[in-house]
Amino acid sequence: MISMALALLITMHPLQAQDQIKEALARAEALYFEAKFNESIQLLSQGNETLKSQPNRVKERVATKFQLALANMGLNNAAAAKSFLVEIFALDPDFTVDAQQYSPKVVTLSNEAKAEQNIARCKAAVDDAKKNLASGDSGNLLTILQTMKPKCPDLAAIEPDAAELVFKKGLNDYKQGFLPGALQSFRAALSLAPKHEMAAQYLELTETKLQVAGDRVLLDFQRNFQARQFKQAAAVYRQIAAFNDPNNTQTLNTMGNEYRKALDPLVEAFNKACTSGDTIKGSEIRDQITELIPDPTFAPELRSKMVTCTPPPPPPVVTAPAPTLPVTPAPADTKVASSRVEPRTSPSAPKSEPKPSASAPKPDAKSSASTKPDSDGGVPSRSCFQMESQLALHRLKTRVEPTFTPQALMYLQNSQVTVTVKVRIEENGSVTVLEATGAHALVTSSVRNAVGSWKFTPAMDEKGPRCVDTDLPIVISRK
Repeated sequence: MISMALALLITMHPLQAQDQIKEALARAEALYFEAKFNESIQLLSQGNETLKSQPNRVKERVATKFQLALANMGLNNAAAAKSFLVEIFALDPDFTVDAQQYSPKVVTLSNEAKAEQNIARCKAAVDDAKKNLASGDSGNLLTILQTMKPKCPDLAAIEPDAAELVFKKGLNDYKQGFLPGALQSFRAALSLAPKHEMAAQYLELTETKLQVAGDRVLLDFQRNFQARQFKQAAAVYRQIAAFNDPNNTQTLNTMGNEYRKALDPLVEAFNKACTSGDTIKGSEIRDQITELIPDPTFAPELRSKMVTCTPPPPPPVVTAPAPTLPVTPAPADTKVASSRVEPRTSPSAPKSEPKPSASAPKPDAKSSASTKPDSDGGVPSRSCFQMESQLALHRLKTRVEPTFTPQALMYLQNSQVTVTVKVRIEENGSVTVLEATGAHALVTSSVRNAVGSWKFTPAMDEKGPRCVDTDLPIVISRK
């Protein structure tokens, strides 16, 4: 039960276990300098076993083995100390012992262990190289030769046979028309055997064919690009770029210049559209740029020049109070039997204005309608009803929204204002603006111009169409 609980504790607290190893290392180092070598070995042995199941913790494994080697050196157990040092160099071939901090005996034993480990590593590399040579695996063979040759002189004996294997692979690629692969193989063969005459001859042939093919590919690219067949042109570009061959650098540069010439004006147009707030046009240009770019990683310096395209702020909201009742205005002293509009009896019944009662008196001087005197001060030429704004707005047929200047929009930013427009609705429904007040002159002017273009259903009485005077409160808000 106790062992199970301990295992559960370690599983639940891995960070605590890591801290314990660090503490053990620090304690073991102190014990070494105190010449308490047995205690140091006893302290570290369990940690060394635990770290065997944690191969990713190379640093802690190396440090633990080194302290064990030092403790065994202190007990004059050179064989055990050397075995720990060999294990260290297997984990980290570049491990070094500071000669200023440790005794020459420790440094010498460390160098011997490193040499033994290098011999073992080189022997393994030679064995692996021979196996790959026998199986015809030129890829792994080249990797071993390239990475281990500086440390393993014995690999030089394998190079001639390796060069022949790589040459044969290149020759096969050449015959099948895979020139980029053949080019790499011939170059690799010559790096292993510089005097390989066949590899040198085929390398020259391959480079010539690739040059001719590159010229042909460039012509195909330019033809597709000029015909705006961008998908086909991009496919050619990606194919050349995938070869990763220095000989293709000039071809890729030529293709890249063609793309940049086409992209520069598009990026400029995109920035102009987005700066002006035309996000629709900006989105269209962005799609053109995306279609044109041959690869997502192409020309990052061009994409970095593109501004952020954000939609413009919403236009100001212009509201006016809505009518509450569908009432046709009449003179103030006219008696109206009912404000309710009678429903039609048939869908086909003609639409007509209600006729006033015969007993309805004519308006007199006390009427609520306004009058307009003649120029000589005589009898009024016409009279206009004075109507509530809600009733007047019920007859609104055509509404024109005001257009504000940038200066007016700045005034309206995050605010709400009301412009009162005094209007006369003529007998034909058109509007004459008499006065507009209540806000900044720029805002008032825009509202006045817009309301002047509104159209209403004419007001009627027994005499026919009548003009109407009213005050319209127009609310403008922008958030």
